[in-house]
Amino acid sequence: MATTYFRFKSEEIVPVSDVLADPLQYPEFPPYYYLWAADQRELDGHYHITDLLLGTREAFLKYTADRIIDLDSAAPMLAGSFKHGALDRMENPFEPNIVFKTEHSVEYKGIQGRIDAFYIDYNKKILVIDDMKTGGAFSYKKYMGIVNESVPVVDEMGDPVLYKSGARKGLQKYKTETRLDPSKADTFEYDVQVSFYYYALVEKDPKLKHFTKQLWIHFMLRDGGLAAVQSQGVKSHNFREPVTLMDQRLLDHYILNQKEMLDHALKSGNCPPICPDTWDKKKCQFKYCNVVDVCQKIQALEES
Repeated sequence: MATTYFRFKSEEIVPVSDVLADPLQYPEFPPYYYLWAADQRELDGHYHITDLLLGTREAFLKYTADRIIDLDSAAPMLAGSFKHGALDRMENPFEPNIVFKTEHSVEYKGIQGRIDAFYIDYNKKILVIDDMKTGGAFSYKKYMGIVNESVPVVDEMGDPVLYKSGARKGLQKYKTETRLDPSKADTFEYDVQVSFYYYALVEKDPKLKHFTKQLWIHFMLRDGGLAAVQSQGVKSHNFREPVTLMDQRLLDHYILNQKEMLDHALKSGNCPPICPDTWDKKKCQFKYCNVVDVCQKIQALEES
C-alpha cells in the first residue's frame, strides 16, 4: 500500500503514521484539521467523477504511489474541506414540498459522485444544481476566458506613444489590458462534473428530465478582490456562473473512456503518459497536483 508523507517548512519529510504516533515530537505539526489532506480512498474499483477529471497518470499515481503532502501548499485547500463539512451538516430550510440536499452521494454508469447542493421544487418543476469551488483567481479566469494581453499605447489622436529616453528611446510603449475572450474559456471539466450530477439525478428520478434546470458553478476565491488580481478583471471573492449541460452521449463516452484507461493502467501496473492538460505546466510548477514529486521523478527517468 502506498505511503503518505508530510513535508514541513523545514523540508523534513515524515510519514503521516509517524506524525500521528508521536505528534509532539514534531513542533511544526499543524492542528488536527490538516489530517484531511492525508486521507486517501482505498482502491476498490469504484471511481469518483473527480478521479476521472484528473489526468490518467495523476489518478494512477494517486492510488499506487507514495505521495508527499506539502503542508504549506495544502493550506489554502483547507477552505474547501471546511466548506464540505458545513454543507454536510446543513438542514433543509425550505418548505416541505421543496427538496434541498447538500453533500448528496450519487452514482451514474458505475461511477460515484457527491453533489455539493441541489434544490428541487416539484410544484414549479425546477431543478437547481450548485457545485462550489474554492481556489485562486487563476481558476476563475480560466473558466471565463479572461486574458491579459500587451497592446500598444496610443495618444488621443491614435498615434503611437514612444519612449523618450533611456535604453528603449524611440521604441513603442506597451501596456497590459484585460479582456474577456470566449474562445479562451475552458469550462470542460466543470461541464463534465455538473452534467454528471444532472444525469445521475435524472436516472434516479426520470421526471426531472422535464423540469426547468439551472446548473451553476459557485467560485469562492481566496485572492479575489485583491489589488494584484483586480487589475486582471477579478474584482470579487464570489462568482456564480452558469454551466452548459453536455450531451448525454458525449458525457458517457468521455467518462467511460477515462474509466477504461484508468482501469487498464491500474490492472497492468504501467504508469500512463504525462497528463495532456497541465495548464501550461503551471499545475506542476505550483504543485496543484498531489503527486507532482513522484511524477517528476518518473518523467526524468523516462527522458534519461
